Amino acid sequence: MKGELMTVPETLAELRKVSRRTSASGVRVRPAVVPHTPTVDISDDGQRLDTQWDDVNNNVCGVVQDCRDAAPVAATFVRAGWSSRSSSWHGYEVEASWGQIELDPMETREVLLNGVIYPERLDDLAGLLSRCGLRFTLELCDDSGALVREIQT
Repeated sequence: MKGELMTVPETLAELRKVSRRTSASGVRVRPAVVPHTPTVDISDDGQRLDTQWDDVNNNVCGVVQDCRDAAPVAATFVRAGWSSRSSSWHGYEVEASWGQIELDPMETREVLLNGVIYPERLDDLAGLLSRCGLRFTLELCDDSGALVREIQT
């Protein structure tokens, strides 16, 4: 897998598989994205993810529809008190004490979300996206990768 270029997953099921892949060195492999735009709110003000979740596999994935750029989605999280940093040319990592999520734009006018959240905070995540008028699908999975719950707007 080292040095291998990955394609961007097209479905949430494919995203779950990719988000669980690791390289030979144990580093999580992320989907490939296109070059970065510098127009996002980046903030170090939010809290770090609680350390009890550091070694947990990704348990949430989703798609924000009708969104060409991850920057406005990252800005939504920043306005809600999350920290945000650039994680690739166009991707962002947003983080709070109860979640850490990667935001990666796709060529299909969608932004992929994947990461770790406290399972009981799925409704809070959905509420944050809904309050900003974003259309989305979120999937929460258990430790084995089985779908536990889905929210779609």
